[in-house]
Amino acid sequence: MTIFRFELALLVLAAIPSSGAAARQSIGASCDNVDPFVERECVDRRIEAKKRRLASLYTEALTAVRGNFARYGSQDNRSNPDYLMRSQMSWTQFVDNDCKVQAAFGGGSNSSISERETGCYEDALDRRIEFLEQLADGSFGTG
Repeated sequence: MTIFRFELALLVLAAIPSSGAAARQSIGASCDNVDPFVERECVDRRIEAKKRRLASLYTEALTAVRGNFARYGSQDNRSNPDYLMRSQMSWTQFVDNDCKVQAAFGGGSNSSISERETGCYEDALDRRIEFLEQLADGSFGTG
């Protein structure tokens, strides 16, 4: 009887997910269908990774724009890298303000407004990353 109880206890303990591996396994690539707190952490990690990618791409894009400006700047001053630097600062401020407005005017609870704001911000990050990738690899405006 004692052995049975011990085995039952082990079985129950084995079925309880640990906070580490099981949580990571349940998250997967997307952050859907999980505990709301785990979901927020997952989305935060995904956004932080995109922000790091954006910063890296911005440096690459700026280097590419500077190279093009050195070659062709005398023919067209609009390719001046200063415009990209100003654009990036303005984009950051615009997205912050625009996503707040879009999220707030949808109404709902604080958490739903926050989720809409986060979704808006992540979508904007995706679009900006795509733009900077194209600047960095020279494919912007070629097709």
